[in-house]
Amino acid sequence: MKRIYLYILFIVLSFLKTNAQAIDQKWLLVLKTDSLFVFVDSTNIKYVEDQITIVSLTQFRHEQFIASFNCEAKLIKSQILFNLSSKKYIVLGSLYYDMKLKIIGENSHPGFSFGNEAFSSSIDDDNIMKALFSKSVEILSIDTLKYHNKMVSRQEEKLQTLIDKTTKTNTNSQKDQIIPKENTSNGIISNNSQSRTNIEVGGEYNSQNEKKIRGTIFSDGQKFCFQVSSWKIKRQAENEVARLKSQGLNAFIIAADVPSKGGIWYRVRVGYFSSVEETETCMRNVQ
Repeated sequence: MKRIYLYILFIVLSFLKTNAQAIDQKWLLVLKTDSLFVFVDSTNIKYVEDQITIVSLTQFRHEQFIASFNCEAKLIKSQILFNLSSKKYIVLGSLYYDMKLKIIGENSHPGFSFGNEAFSSSIDDDNIMKALFSKSVEILSIDTLKYHNKMVSRQEEKLQTLIDKTTKTNTNSQKDQIIPKENTSNGIISNNSQSRTNIEVGGEYNSQNEKKIRGTIFSDGQKFCFQVSSWKIKRQAENEVARLKSQGLNAFIIAADVPSKGGIWYRVRVGYFSSVEETETCMRNVQ
Protein backbone atom coordinates (compact mmCIF):
# COMPACT_ATOMS: atom_id res chain seq x y z
CA MET A 1 0.00 0.00 0.00
CA LYS A 2 2.82 2.40 0.87
CA ARG A 3 4.46 1.72 -2.50
CA ILE A 4 1.23 2.63 -4.28
CA TYR A 5 1.03 5.97 -2.47
CA LEU A 6 4.70 6.74 -3.05
CA TYR A 7 4.21 5.97 -6.74
CA ILE A 8 1.20 8.28 -6.87
CA LEU A 9 3.18 10.99 -5.08
CA PHE A 10 6.05 10.67 -7.56
CA ILE A 11 3.75 10.80 -10.59
CA VAL A 12 1.79 13.79 -9.30
CA LEU A 13 4.84 15.83 -8.34
CA SER A 14 6.36 15.09 -11.74
CA PHE A 15 3.11 16.15 -13.35
CA LEU A 16 3.02 19.37 -11.37
CA LYS A 17 6.54 20.31 -12.39
CA THR A 18 6.14 19.59 -16.07
CA ASN A 19 2.58 20.83 -16.59
CA ALA A 20 2.21 24.42 -15.55
CA GLN A 21 0.03 25.29 -18.47
CA ALA A 22 -2.91 27.65 -18.33
CA ILE A 23 -6.21 26.51 -16.85
CA ASP A 24 -8.24 24.41 -19.30
CA GLN A 25 -11.50 22.49 -19.18
CA LYS A 26 -10.13 19.60 -17.12
CA TRP A 27 -9.92 22.02 -14.20
CA LEU A 28 -13.30 22.24 -12.45
CA LEU A 29 -14.08 25.34 -10.44
CA VAL A 30 -15.06 24.34 -6.88
CA LEU A 31 -14.81 27.65 -5.01
CA LYS A 32 -14.84 31.34 -5.90
CA THR A 33 -14.23 34.20 -3.47
CA ASP A 34 -13.32 37.88 -3.71
CA SER A 35 -9.63 37.00 -3.56
CA LEU A 36 -9.20 33.64 -5.29
CA PHE A 37 -10.48 30.78 -7.45
CA VAL A 38 -10.02 27.12 -6.49
CA PHE A 39 -10.03 24.30 -9.06
CA VAL A 40 -9.64 20.52 -8.97
CA ASP A 41 -8.08 18.45 -11.76
CA SER A 42 -10.95 16.16 -12.76
CA THR A 43 -8.57 13.80 -14.63
CA ASN A 44 -6.24 13.26 -11.69
CA ILE A 45 -8.38 12.04 -8.80
CA LYS A 46 -7.23 8.74 -7.25
CA TYR A 47 -9.29 6.59 -4.88
CA VAL A 48 -7.63 3.79 -2.88
CA GLU A 49 -9.40 2.11 0.06
CA ASP A 50 -10.62 4.99 2.26
CA GLN A 51 -8.30 7.68 0.88
CA ILE A 52 -8.56 10.10 -2.04
CA THR A 53 -5.64 11.86 -3.72
CA ILE A 54 -6.31 14.99 -5.78
CA VAL A 55 -4.46 17.84 -7.48
CA SER A 56 -5.83 21.31 -6.81
CA LEU A 57 -5.09 24.69 -8.27
CA THR A 58 -5.53 27.97 -6.43
CA GLN A 59 -5.47 31.10 -8.59
CA PHE A 60 -5.25 34.46 -6.85
CA ARG A 61 -6.97 37.52 -8.30
CA HIS A 62 -3.91 39.48 -7.25
CA GLU A 63 -0.44 38.09 -6.63
CA GLN A 64 0.22 37.03 -3.06
CA PHE A 65 3.54 37.53 -1.30
CA ILE A 66 4.99 34.20 -0.07
CA ALA A 67 7.36 34.96 2.79
CA SER A 68 9.14 31.58 2.69
CA PHE A 69 10.21 32.23 -0.93
CA ASN A 70 10.46 36.03 -0.64
CA CYS A 71 8.45 36.55 -3.81
CA GLU A 72 4.89 36.81 -5.11
CA ALA A 73 2.81 33.89 -6.36
CA LYS A 74 -0.10 33.89 -8.78
CA LEU A 75 -0.89 30.14 -8.74
CA ILE A 76 -0.44 27.28 -6.30
CA LYS A 77 -0.74 23.63 -7.36
CA SER A 78 -1.07 21.13 -4.55
CA GLN A 79 -1.38 17.41 -4.07
CA ILE A 80 -3.84 16.70 -1.28
CA LEU A 81 -4.70 13.45 0.47
CA PHE A 82 -8.14 13.06 2.06
CA ASN A 83 -9.07 10.39 4.60
CA LEU A 84 -12.73 9.42 4.26
CA SER A 85 -13.10 7.72 7.65
CA SER A 86 -11.70 10.53 9.78
CA LYS A 87 -12.71 13.28 7.32
CA LYS A 88 -9.28 14.84 7.62
CA TYR A 89 -6.62 15.84 5.12
CA ILE A 90 -2.95 16.58 4.59
CA VAL A 91 -1.20 18.57 1.84
CA LEU A 92 1.53 16.29 0.48
CA GLY A 93 3.22 18.93 -1.65
CA SER A 94 2.74 22.26 -3.40
CA LEU A 95 4.29 24.18 -6.30
CA TYR A 96 4.19 27.99 -6.47
CA TYR A 97 4.04 29.88 -9.81
CA ASP A 98 4.47 33.53 -10.70
CA MET A 99 2.54 35.51 -13.34
CA LYS A 100 4.55 33.89 -16.16
CA LEU A 101 3.78 30.39 -14.82
CA LYS A 102 7.37 29.98 -13.75
CA ILE A 103 7.97 27.83 -10.64
CA ILE A 104 9.23 30.04 -7.83
CA GLY A 105 9.22 27.47 -5.02
CA GLU A 106 7.92 24.16 -3.69
CA ASN A 107 7.37 22.26 -0.48
CA SER A 108 6.58 18.62 0.27
CA HIS A 109 6.67 15.87 2.90
CA PRO A 110 9.46 13.51 1.79
CA GLY A 111 9.30 11.46 4.99
CA PHE A 112 5.53 11.27 5.07
CA SER A 113 3.95 8.12 6.57
CA PHE A 114 0.50 7.09 5.36
CA GLY A 115 -0.83 6.12 8.78
CA ASN A 116 -4.14 7.65 9.90
CA GLU A 117 -2.38 9.62 12.63
CA ALA A 118 -0.84 11.85 9.92
CA PHE A 119 -4.24 13.36 9.09
CA SER A 120 -4.29 16.11 11.69
CA SER A 121 -6.41 18.75 9.94
CA SER A 122 -10.19 18.57 9.75
CA ILE A 123 -11.75 19.06 6.32
CA ASP A 124 -14.71 20.91 7.85
CA ASP A 125 -12.39 23.53 9.36
CA ASP A 126 -11.21 24.77 5.94
CA ASN A 127 -13.67 26.03 3.30
CA ILE A 128 -11.24 25.35 0.46
CA MET A 129 -10.66 21.76 1.55
CA LYS A 130 -14.36 21.26 2.14
CA ALA A 131 -15.13 22.39 -1.42
CA LEU A 132 -12.38 20.21 -2.93
CA PHE A 133 -13.45 17.19 -0.92
CA SER A 134 -17.13 17.56 -1.84
CA LYS A 135 -16.37 17.84 -5.55
CA SER A 136 -13.99 14.86 -5.48
CA VAL A 137 -16.55 12.69 -3.70
CA GLU A 138 -19.18 13.79 -6.20
CA ILE A 139 -16.98 12.91 -9.19
CA LEU A 140 -16.12 9.50 -7.73
CA SER A 141 -19.74 8.85 -6.64
CA ILE A 142 -18.60 7.77 -3.18
CA ASP A 143 -21.10 7.08 -0.43
CA THR A 144 -19.43 8.89 2.48
CA LEU A 145 -22.13 7.71 4.91
CA LYS A 146 -20.63 4.23 5.16
CA TYR A 147 -17.27 5.73 6.10
CA HIS A 148 -18.96 7.96 8.65
CA ASN A 149 -20.69 4.92 10.16
CA LYS A 150 -17.39 3.06 10.20
CA MET A 151 -15.77 5.94 12.06
CA VAL A 152 -18.61 6.13 14.57
CA SER A 153 -18.34 2.37 15.11
CA ARG A 154 -14.61 2.69 15.78
CA GLN A 155 -15.21 5.54 18.21
CA GLU A 156 -17.87 3.52 20.02
CA GLU A 157 -15.50 0.56 20.26
CA LYS A 158 -12.77 2.78 21.68
CA LEU A 159 -15.24 4.33 24.13
CA GLN A 160 -16.49 0.91 25.23
CA THR A 161 -12.90 -0.29 25.68
CA LEU A 162 -12.17 2.77 27.81
CA ILE A 163 -15.32 2.17 29.88
CA ASP A 164 -14.40 -1.49 30.36
CA LYS A 165 -10.88 -0.57 31.46
CA THR A 166 -12.18 2.12 33.81
CA THR A 167 -14.78 -0.23 35.30
CA LYS A 168 -12.18 -2.94 35.79
CA THR A 169 -9.78 -0.48 37.39
CA ASN A 170 -12.45 0.86 39.73
CA THR A 171 -13.53 -2.67 40.68
CA ASN A 172 -9.99 -3.72 41.45
CA SER A 173 -9.43 -0.50 43.36
CA GLN A 174 -12.50 -1.15 45.49
CA LYS A 175 -11.39 -4.69 46.16
CA ASP A 176 -7.97 -3.54 47.27
CA GLN A 177 -9.22 -0.51 49.16
CA ILE A 178 -9.38 -0.71 52.95
CA ILE A 179 -12.85 0.57 53.77
CA PRO A 180 -12.95 2.23 57.19
CA LYS A 181 -15.27 0.73 59.77
CA GLU A 182 -17.03 2.80 62.36
CA ASN A 183 -15.86 2.25 65.91
CA THR A 184 -18.91 1.42 68.05
CA SER A 185 -17.11 0.18 71.13
CA ASN A 186 -18.50 2.90 73.40
CA GLY A 187 -21.40 5.31 73.74
CA ILE A 188 -25.16 4.96 73.39
CA ILE A 189 -26.77 5.32 69.98
CA SER A 190 -29.04 8.33 69.82
CA ASN A 191 -32.80 7.75 69.77
CA ASN A 192 -33.22 10.84 67.59
CA SER A 193 -35.26 9.68 64.60
CA GLN A 194 -33.45 12.19 62.36
CA SER A 195 -30.07 10.60 63.06
CA ARG A 196 -31.03 7.06 62.04
CA THR A 197 -32.76 5.52 59.06
CA ASN A 198 -34.00 1.96 59.44
CA ILE A 199 -33.29 0.25 56.10
CA GLU A 200 -34.17 -3.41 56.50
CA VAL A 201 -35.30 -3.91 60.11
CA GLY A 202 -38.68 -5.61 60.45
CA GLY A 203 -41.53 -4.53 62.69
CA GLU A 204 -40.50 -6.87 65.52
CA TYR A 205 -37.53 -4.64 66.39
CA ASN A 206 -37.88 -0.93 67.18
CA SER A 207 -34.52 0.61 66.30
CA GLN A 208 -35.73 4.05 67.39
CA ASN A 209 -35.77 2.99 71.03
CA GLU A 210 -32.65 0.87 71.10
CA LYS A 211 -29.85 1.24 73.60
CA LYS A 212 -26.41 -0.21 73.74
CA ILE A 213 -26.27 -3.02 76.30
CA ARG A 214 -22.55 -3.77 76.16
CA GLY A 215 -19.91 -4.15 73.54
CA THR A 216 -21.72 -4.40 70.21
CA ILE A 217 -25.00 -5.73 71.64
CA PHE A 218 -28.11 -3.57 71.34
CA SER A 219 -31.72 -3.89 72.49
CA ASP A 220 -34.97 -2.06 71.95
CA GLY A 221 -36.12 -3.28 75.37
CA GLN A 222 -37.71 -6.43 73.99
CA LYS A 223 -35.39 -8.00 71.42
CA PHE A 224 -31.63 -8.08 71.11
CA CYS A 225 -29.22 -7.84 68.19
CA PHE A 226 -25.51 -7.38 67.73
CA GLN A 227 -23.46 -5.33 65.30
CA VAL A 228 -21.01 -7.12 63.01
CA SER A 229 -19.54 -4.11 61.24
CA SER A 230 -20.18 -0.56 60.09
CA TRP A 231 -19.36 0.74 56.61
CA LYS A 232 -19.12 4.16 54.97
CA ILE A 233 -20.01 2.66 51.60
CA LYS A 234 -23.50 1.18 51.44
CA ARG A 235 -22.62 -1.46 48.86
CA GLN A 236 -19.94 -2.86 51.13
CA ALA A 237 -22.51 -3.16 53.89
CA GLU A 238 -24.95 -4.89 51.51
CA ASN A 239 -22.23 -7.36 50.51
CA GLU A 240 -21.64 -8.13 54.18
CA VAL A 241 -25.37 -8.68 54.75
CA ALA A 242 -25.51 -11.05 51.78
CA ARG A 243 -22.55 -13.00 53.15
CA LEU A 244 -24.14 -13.36 56.57
CA LYS A 245 -27.51 -14.35 55.12
CA SER A 246 -25.79 -17.07 53.11
CA GLN A 247 -24.81 -18.53 56.51
CA GLY A 248 -28.45 -18.62 57.61
CA LEU A 249 -28.29 -15.51 59.79
CA ASN A 250 -30.93 -12.79 59.92
CA ALA A 251 -28.71 -9.90 58.90
CA PHE A 252 -29.91 -6.38 58.20
CA ILE A 253 -28.68 -2.79 57.87
CA ILE A 254 -29.33 0.27 59.98
CA ALA A 255 -28.16 3.60 58.55
CA ALA A 256 -26.99 6.11 61.15
CA ASP A 257 -26.03 9.72 60.64
CA VAL A 258 -22.80 10.36 62.56
CA PRO A 259 -21.70 13.96 61.74
CA SER A 260 -18.50 13.64 63.76
CA LYS A 261 -17.44 10.74 61.54
CA GLY A 262 -18.36 12.11 58.13
CA GLY A 263 -22.10 11.53 57.80
CA ILE A 264 -24.04 8.33 57.10
CA TRP A 265 -22.65 4.96 58.24
CA TYR A 266 -24.26 1.65 57.31
CA ARG A 267 -24.32 -0.67 60.31
CA VAL A 268 -24.62 -4.39 59.70
CA ARG A 269 -26.58 -6.14 62.44
CA VAL A 270 -27.70 -9.70 63.19
CA GLY A 271 -30.86 -10.46 65.24
CA TYR A 272 -33.25 -10.95 66.80
CA PHE A 273 -32.66 -12.66 70.12
CA SER A 274 -34.60 -13.03 73.35
CA SER A 275 -31.68 -12.53 75.75
CA VAL A 276 -28.12 -11.23 76.04
CA GLU A 277 -26.83 -14.80 76.54
CA GLU A 278 -28.47 -16.00 73.33
CA THR A 279 -27.02 -13.01 71.53
CA GLU A 280 -23.50 -13.66 72.82
CA THR A 281 -23.69 -17.32 71.78
CA CYS A 282 -24.52 -16.35 68.23
CA MET A 283 -21.79 -13.69 68.24
CA ARG A 284 -19.17 -16.30 69.14
CA ASN A 285 -20.31 -18.50 66.28
CA VAL A 286 -20.16 -15.63 63.81
CA GLN A 287 -16.72 -14.52 64.96
